[in-house]
Amino acid sequence: MRISNIMVHRSVLTNIQKSFEDLDDLNYKLSSGRDFRFPGDDPVAATDSMRLRTNLTKQEQFQRNITDGLMWMNTVDKTMSDVSSILHRVRTLAVQGANDPYANPDRMAIGYEIDQILQEMVDLGNMNFNNRYVFAGAKTLTKPFEVAYGRDEGQESDLTDCPVGGINADRITRVTYHGNQVGLMREIDEGTKLAVNTVGDDLFFITAHKITMQSEVIRDANITLNSSEAYNGAVGDPSGPTGTGLFRINGYEIFYNAGVDSLADIADRINTAEAGVTASIDSDLSGPRIDRMVLTAKSPSEVWLEDVGGGNLLKKLGFIDESASPNNIYTPSTAKFEEVRISLFDTLIDLRNHLFQAATNEADARAISNQDIQRLNWGLNNLLSHQADLGARVNRFEVMESRQEDYKLHTREVLAETEGADLAETIMDLKLAESIQQAALSSGARLIRPTLMDFL
Repeated sequence: MRISNIMVHRSVLTNIQKSFEDLDDLNYKLSSGRDFRFPGDDPVAATDSMRLRTNLTKQEQFQRNITDGLMWMNTVDKTMSDVSSILHRVRTLAVQGANDPYANPDRMAIGYEIDQILQEMVDLGNMNFNNRYVFAGAKTLTKPFEVAYGRDEGQESDLTDCPVGGINADRITRVTYHGNQVGLMREIDEGTKLAVNTVGDDLFFITAHKITMQSEVIRDANITLNSSEAYNGAVGDPSGPTGTGLFRINGYEIFYNAGVDSLADIADRINTAEAGVTASIDSDLSGPRIDRMVLTAKSPSEVWLEDVGGGNLLKKLGFIDESASPNNIYTPSTAKFEEVRISLFDTLIDLRNHLFQAATNEADARAISNQDIQRLNWGLNNLLSHQADLGARVNRFEVMESRQEDYKLHTREVLAETEGADLAETIMDLKLAESIQQAALSSGARLIRPTLMDFL
């Protein structure tokens, strides 16, 4: 086989170029510390590297979620502790006010202090963290507790049995919750989400809310709705409950079939849902042939109701009132049947008024010991339950914080082993490559001799 000069030149140049490429790869490994530059250099290691980096990004996000959640819960815990201290102070004052030896001016003085404590309690209920209200459920930009004063329209402006006229004109006579009952969830691990908030409706209520529908339904009759009153949205997940109508109780969606379901059917649907509410049928309120549904919360909280997607069932049954604010329930001034719902704010208002009126009304003096102190005890027990629940969540967050840090360190170690270059081995390979390059240049210089054309 004849070897031409051109073939020799090409072979020498190719080998020299290959040595330069090897040197470039080794220099990249030393300067970057990575064992490969492109996925094609090591497909298996590149795949593992991308998976590990994805896991590392998730773990860092989980850590940020945990940090944010802990700060949120620490704010809630501090506020709960302040509320607990206030309630213990109020209970002490209530016991003092219930004692017969206390003179009426002393009770008035206690009443004034209770009034100031009431305003402080409202401020605590409207506590915010990072410009977000912590007790408003998911409506963190909405102030959860709004107050009404005696001078407001429709509110009591005076206490009949109080020796001081018009004393309630500039004092809080009602506190209304405007948040919702949705938990703020934080994902702290793959598929693990925990709520970081405590809903103000649950924390500040001391009795289970009980509400009776205001409309009348003939026993066993179907609930008929016009087409415009039925639910206009989708019928939900085909694998789950479906129907032509939809409403929510405490954030849980409940479907029904308009014109088909009876009141008892709707009660069954509510009871099978995990909405924290028990639905019962009462036939003794308006007559033997008239049924009314009664909704009762399973724990100290307010029942939150909402028609969805243009549906009109709850409004038609008389559970919600669009003219009220918030419109999720009928207000006592418009309801035919009084609702049973007592909050800590109601208790403080009643206690203050009983203290103001105890001077001239013995029944108010007795109510302090027979009613107000008992409700304060209920409120303290409910608060203690929420503090215990919050403490358990804080502990779990702290455990997961430590675990995620361990996971992250381990992932980084594995990532370093997967991507990292062996420096000692790379330096030896670099020295060898330099020797090979020098040898290639030296042999090329001997093989490619200068010709007459190089001097022209």
